[in-house]
Amino acid sequence: MLILRDITDEKNTKEELEEAERKFMHLIENTSDIILRIRVYPKLEMDYISQSVGKVLGYSQKENYKLGGLGLKIVHPEDISLLEGMLENKRNFKKPILLRVTHKKGNIVWLESTFTPIYNKRSTRVIGRYCQRYNRA
Repeated sequence: MLILRDITDEKNTKEELEEAERKFMHLIENTSDIILRIRVYPKLEMDYISQSVGKVLGYSQKENYKLGGLGLKIVHPEDISLLEGMLENKRNFKKPILLRVTHKKGNIVWLESTFTPIYNKRSTRVIGRYCQRYNRA
């Protein structure tokens, strides 16, 4: 006995999804904003950061993953509580925060930061966007 099933629609849907993912990643990788995804719970860990971090802060994607928690290490000491409050869900996620961050060369870069929490049963993640506002020497 032989059973045949037409999977043309499934195949086309898969190809369309893969093309949409390629276009989305192209968009993310070519924006001047830093886009990131951080796991907040059960352990603070960066899942993804866009390559624009190199243009804005001087650190490559690899350096960010390798150094782990780099964000908290380069945020100005007076602004760390703002970022920690956001990551600990103690601040309003709807309002952007303005952070001073130290560029790899040592100068201060001002970033407008917005975060969106994503909750599920196993973890909490945050999608973040850092938009450069202006530099100060």
